[in-house]
Amino acid sequence: MAHSKHRLAAAARRARDRLGFLRVRGTATWIVDRAAARPLEDGAHLSLVEPRRNQSGGWTVGVEHEGVRTAFLKMASSASGGRRLLREAEMLRQLASEPALEWLQPLCPRVMAAGDDRGKVYLLLSRVEGEPALRSLRSTESRDRLLSEAGALLDRVRRATRADVVLGEAELRQVIDLPAAAAISLFGAARDAPAAARLEAVLQELRSRMVGVALTTSLIHGDFWPSNLLVDPDTRSISGIIDWESAERPGLPIHDALHLVLYTRKLVARSPLGREVRRALEGAPWSEAERGVLDPAAPPNIELRHLLVLYWLRQIAVNLDRQPDRTRQKTWRRDNVEVVLECL
Repeated sequence: MAHSKHRLAAAARRARDRLGFLRVRGTATWIVDRAAARPLEDGAHLSLVEPRRNQSGGWTVGVEHEGVRTAFLKMASSASGGRRLLREAEMLRQLASEPALEWLQPLCPRVMAAGDDRGKVYLLLSRVEGEPALRSLRSTESRDRLLSEAGALLDRVRRATRADVVLGEAELRQVIDLPAAAAISLFGAARDAPAAARLEAVLQELRSRMVGVALTTSLIHGDFWPSNLLVDPDTRSISGIIDWESAERPGLPIHDALHLVLYTRKLVARSPLGREVRRALEGAPWSEAERGVLDPAAPPNIELRHLLVLYWLRQIAVNLDRQPDRTRQKTWRRDNVEVVLECL
């Protein structure tokens, strides 16, 4: 019964997306024709297939050439969504041109076109082969294999793009103050004053413990979880890494490592991410596979508790940027913000 309801809900969602896409289909067709038709032979047939709303309310639609999926078009519906798409385009172009990351380039989409058409930011990307790695979470063995392979990729990216820094005021503003401002913005009413005060105390502790600390930064993906990892359907090996909208350089490598591990836990347990952050803060043990992801990325001179709080703050900021209405909802705040504050 549950599976039947899930299929019906998915079918209804796809139907709504197809209907909603009609309003922007003309713009999408014009973008694809202009960007992709030139390299194709005369008379080539392009079609737009499987439009779907993304988390930010924009659109992702497949592009087929003579019935073969060759590309994906992303279209933003907000200013923040447009900024993320342009950041993704910039990051992917950097990756494509950097010799130290030549090994990574086959795993990433290629930017075919990006720009702003009459106020609508778009990004056309080549297709990367594979399917989302979610099926690899069904057993402990396949899950551990995915974590091991993904962790090795993260470590290789970290070593290829590392830059050593000492945390001064500018760095603390980037890794603490800016994401914290997003979390603080969720506590506007007088009834939220105790939670806001707890958060302020946590921020003061972070600053005092981290100022002057030397650590390694690197390129980070920013949303490194199983749905953004593609795997070969037969071998289950990682074949692609998609959705680079939240990428940063320089960033803290531990963010990608923690996101992979904690989001995997979230998916397996079917729990809010905030509850998994709290479990980790309260000392829930890491598996050997999880340790294999976390240990290479964790700075030895910063406590894991502080790294978890930094990661948590960044995730609040990312969610507030992507889904502001949902992030401000009472249920989301309770399950992802207040549940963590209670244990700090």
